[in-house]
Amino acid sequence: MGKSILITGATRGLGRHLATQFARRGYRLALTGRDPAVLEALAQELAADAEAPAGTEPRIVTAELDVRDAARTREVLANCAGQLGGLDIVVANAGVALPSPAGKDSLEQARTVIEINVMGAINTLDAAVQLFLDQGHGHLVGVSSVAGARGMRNQGAYCASKAALNRYLE
Repeated sequence: MGKSILITGATRGLGRHLATQFARRGYRLALTGRDPAVLEALAQELAADAEAPAGTEPRIVTAELDVRDAARTREVLANCAGQLGGLDIVVANAGVALPSPAGKDSLEQARTVIEINVMGAINTLDAAVQLFLDQGHGHLVGVSSVAGARGMRNQGAYCASKAALNRYLE
């Protein structure tokens, strides 16, 4: 049986690309995101397109998840591990980039970016470490950005969130 991987933020961008690549290689996948309809459509697409090794078929489970909710994040990781016979890798990928220019009344957007990109990642990584300690193995992957090392115009909160995640992962 191949490795099992949970990916947060799997419905778009890098998360979707990772899910596609792992499905093509026959990995068992747990895909999470905030839109259950998009998750289900992605799971069907991946199952249909997968080129799993002979005698196997990709196993894909989905779960609606807003990573800002720590208790729900722990619950989803535990449920997905149960469905897939454990998790070998957890990819903390969920993130957003919303413009948050200083002095432009964008504090709510900045708060959302920080909550998802920093606390959401920490919620995911913490839940994964707890799971890995219980099962005796596992690997963490934290998705960050070069923006954590260098600022970008109107993306102060995003850059700060990625810098915070970089330091946390160290």
